Amino acid sequence: MASERLALLASKLAKEFRDAQRARQPWEMKWLERYRMYMGEYDEAVANSFSANASKLFVNKCRVKVDTIVSRLMEILFPQAGDRNWSIEPTPEPVLEPAMMDFIAGVRRAYGDAEAVKFLQDIAKQRSEAMSRVIADQLAESPDHVGYRATIREVILDGAIYGMGIHKGPLVDERKRRVWTAKLVAEPGVDGRAIQREAWVLDTSPVERRPYYRRVSPWSFYWDQSANRRMGDCRYGYEEYRMVYGDVLELAGRTGFDGDVVRAYLAEKRDGDATEYDFESQLRSINGGTPEPQLQGRWRVLERYGWLRGDELEECGVDLGNDPVQADYFCNVWMLGGKIIKAVRAPIRGVEFPFQIFPMFRDDSSLCGLGVTGVYRDAQSAINAVVRAMMDNARMSLGPIGGVNVPALQQTLDADNIRGGTWLKFDTGEDMSKAITFWQASSHTSDYLALAKYFDDMGDELTVPRWVHGDGNVSDAARTLGGLSMLMNAMSINLAEMVKIFDDEVTSQFVTALYHWNMDFNPRPDIKGDFSVVARGATALMSKEVQSQRLIQFMTMCASNPQFAPMLDVNKGLRQVATSMQIPADIVYDQATVELNQERQMAMQVRIEQATKLETLLNSMNSRGITPDAALQRMLAEALQGMAVQQPQPQQAPAAPAPGDFGLRVVASRPPTAGLGLTEAA
Repeated sequence: MASERLALLASKLAKEFRDAQRARQPWEMKWLERYRMYMGEYDEAVANSFSANASKLFVNKCRVKVDTIVSRLMEILFPQAGDRNWSIEPTPEPVLEPAMMDFIAGVRRAYGDAEAVKFLQDIAKQRSEAMSRVIADQLAESPDHVGYRATIREVILDGAIYGMGIHKGPLVDERKRRVWTAKLVAEPGVDGRAIQREAWVLDTSPVERRPYYRRVSPWSFYWDQSANRRMGDCRYGYEEYRMVYGDVLELAGRTGFDGDVVRAYLAEKRDGDATEYDFESQLRSINGGTPEPQLQGRWRVLERYGWLRGDELEECGVDLGNDPVQADYFCNVWMLGGKIIKAVRAPIRGVEFPFQIFPMFRDDSSLCGLGVTGVYRDAQSAINAVVRAMMDNARMSLGPIGGVNVPALQQTLDADNIRGGTWLKFDTGEDMSKAITFWQASSHTSDYLALAKYFDDMGDELTVPRWVHGDGNVSDAARTLGGLSMLMNAMSINLAEMVKIFDDEVTSQFVTALYHWNMDFNPRPDIKGDFSVVARGATALMSKEVQSQRLIQFMTMCASNPQFAPMLDVNKGLRQVATSMQIPADIVYDQATVELNQERQMAMQVRIEQATKLETLLNSMNSRGITPDAALQRMLAEALQGMAVQQPQPQQAPAAPAPGDFGLRVVASRPPTAGLGLTEAA
C-alpha cells in the first residue's frame, strides 16, 4: 500500500513538472530570440523575410553592450583592492549559547548592565569577524568546483542575456582525501577457501563538510509561474540534470538515495532515456553544432525543491517525528524516470530554496526579468534595418544601371556580357538612345548614417554609453577631470540599480544561507552567534568610481590656493586617492620618510654648491698661474670626485621597533654643513 501511495505521489510530481514545462514555453521563445541577438544571428521569421539579393548584415552592438555591462559589474562587485561587498554584523541584541549568556548574566550582577552589554557586544563582534573570515575562505577556496568569482560572472552573463541569472548554493560537499593504507584482503585460494593477505588499498574517506555553489542554466530551471517577483513566492522549483551512466550510478551510492531503484532503472534503460527538446535543437543550430542530437547514453534526472504536506512526506518514508502530519514542509525530492529516488526535509536549517535569482531589470509579472538583450532589442533591430537598407542602397548607387534593347543587337552579341571597352553592333538603324540607356540611382548613405547614429545614441541611453567600451568620439571629455566625473556619474546611474538588485537577490541571500550553513554544519564554536548579513559593499564601491576624481579636484583646489594649502594634509590625501583608485596605499611614504628625504636633498644641495666653489677656485688659480702643492691638489681632486658620484637615494620607511626597543635609535652626528673655509682668491 505504501508503494502504491509513493507511486501516486511520483505521478503527481511528474505531472507538476510537465505543467511547468508547458508554462515555460513562452519564455523559451523569448530566450531563443535574445540568445540569437547576442550571437549576432537573425530570428527565423526575420531571416525568412529577406529577398535573395538583399543585404543580410548584422551589426552586433548588443554583444558589446552585454560584455561591457558584465565586465563593469564584475569590477564593482569584485574590486582589485579586495573589498568585500558584504559583511557579518552582530544583531542589536545578540544571543549566544546558554553557557555564555549565563556568564554574561554573572557579569551583569557583579559589574552592572553597562559592563555586561559591552562584554556581550565585544564577544559577538569577535565571533562575527571570525564568521566573516570563515565565509571569505569558503568563497575563496573551492576545490573541485568553479570558483565563486567565475560562477558569479556566469550568473551575471545569464542575467544580461536572458534576464535571469541563477546561482545555487550553498550545497553540502564532503571533501574526500585519498590515502594508500595496508589492509587485510580476502581472496579465494587454490582449494576454494578464502585466504587473507596484506595489500595496499586506496582508501577514500570524507574529511570534512564544506559548502559549495554553482551556476544553474536558465534552460535547466523550471519554476512556479504563479509567483511574481521572489523565489520565496514559488511553491516549487525544478532543476533538470542530463547525466551520463556513471553520474547516475553515483547517485545510488549517496546517502539518502534509493540505490535499488536507481540500479533497476539503469538496467531497464541501458541506453538512456533522454530525448531532445525543441529548444535544445534550436540552441544546437545557433551554436553550429552537429545536425543530429547526441543523447544516447544520457538520462534526465529531476531535483525538486518545494513544499509537500506531511502525509505526502510519510509516503516517501520521511520520519516527521512529533511534527504534525497536516502541516506543510519544505523538502528536497529527486526523481529518475518518473520514480522518486530521494525525499528529505530541508537539508539546511534556516534555508529553503537554494536558488538566488538575478533579474538584471525587474519584471513585476514574473520571476524572470529583462536582460540587456531585451532592453536593447528595438535599438539593435533598428540599427540592423538601417544598415541593411544602406548596403542595399550602396549596391544600387555604386554605378549606373544600363538598359539594352536586345532585339537591336546583332545575334552574336550577349547583352549579359557587355563590359567597358566593348564595341556594340546593331542590326537595326534605330537611334542610339533607343538601343541603350543608363540610369544612376541616388546615394543616401549620409542619411542612413545619421539615422544609425540616432538609434546608436538611443541604445546608449537604454544601456551604457559608448565611451565605456572605447568609443573615441568622447575621449576629449574623458581627458578632463570634470568631463570624466560627469561621464562616470552618468554611467553609474545606469549600473546602480543593477548592482542594488544583485545585492538584494544574490549577495544578501547567499551569504545569509552560508551563515546558516556554518551555524548548522561547522563544528567551530567560536564563530557562532546571532548575526545578520549586510550587503553593504556595492553602494560604497559604486561611489569609488568617482571618488578618486573628486579627491584629485579637491587637492588641486587646495594646493593652488595659498590660504588652503597649509590646511591640507598632502600625505593623507595621496593615500586616500591611492585607495580610491584601488592602488596599495603604502606606495605613499609616511611623513617621517618624506622629511628624511628632504634633509638628504638639502644636504646634497649644499655639497653641490661646495663642489662648485672648489671648481671655481681651482680654475681661478690655474688662470693666474698659481700652482697648488701636490697634497692640496690630491685633496681637492678627491673631494670633487666624491661629490660628483654621490647621488641622493629615496629613504625607505624606518622599521618598526623591536620589543623592548621603545623606538630609540643612536643617531650619528652629521658633518657640519658650513663651507670649508676656502675663499676665492682676489
